[in-house]
Amino acid sequence: MLGELREHRYTRYPIANNGDKDDLIGFINAKEILTHFAVTGDVKMEELIHDLPYFHETTPLQTALMKMQKDRTHIALVIDEYGGTSGIITMEDILEEIVGEIRDEFDDEEEAEIIKESDDRYILNGRVLLKDLHERFNLEFDDSEDIDTIAGWIQHQLIEAETGDVVEKAGHRWSILEMDNHHISKVAVDILRD
Repeated sequence: MLGELREHRYTRYPIANNGDKDDLIGFINAKEILTHFAVTGDVKMEELIHDLPYFHETTPLQTALMKMQKDRTHIALVIDEYGGTSGIITMEDILEEIVGEIRDEFDDEEEAEIIKESDDRYILNGRVLLKDLHERFNLEFDDSEDIDTIAGWIQHQLIEAETGDVVEKAGHRWSILEMDNHHISKVAVDILRD
């Protein structure tokens, strides 16, 4: 476990029962683990697991924020309509939706959200907003009523997206370059010219 903490440098980690992401039993706090290890020289993980609150995908951010503040927790499970794990949300995620990107000491120097490779090709961070792409490139996105980011839009088109998958729409080819677990983190867009 200490190797995981050193590699990923997150503060909180969800804990799954037998590695099943749809059976999360709680979360651990890295600072508590390190303190416990420093004091006892041992880590008994089961003693350090906290309850993981959960929200449905359709829960408004304001409701999630108020509940997390009330429960004094910084991480929660997001479940889908079938009760399976849709994702994890943190207090930082919610605050970034409200006030914009928050940088902390663990964030590496971030590259630009949109990088121009040529007149016909751009590399995008998966978090780029559809409204920003519309404003900058006059792009329209079908079926995007409840979708904010380009990663979310591509995920909606492909459902079980994988690195290398491609979507062609309205004269553009969207290619998934990188994924982090099930999240699309980097995308290429090629402008297809006749």
